[in-house]
Amino acid sequence: MRSADPPIKDADSVEAFAVKHDISRAKAYMEIRAGRLIARKVGTRTIITREDGEAWRRSLPALTPVTTPP
Repeated sequence: MRSADPPIKDADSVEAFAVKHDISRAKAYMEIRAGRLIARKVGTRTIITREDGEAWRRSLPALTPVTTPP
């Protein structure tokens, strides 16, 4: 019987990444499929390294403040 793969330092599962960034698991996979978020395979596990997650976050568009007339 094979034991569970040990956690990888400085990387998250897709589920943990989604929770950490307050997005759904489905949205994380959509970002991966679109090529905006890099994921890696370790055996059967899909992981996102800290560096790849930070690059994704930096690539997100900044919101432009909207001012309302007085």
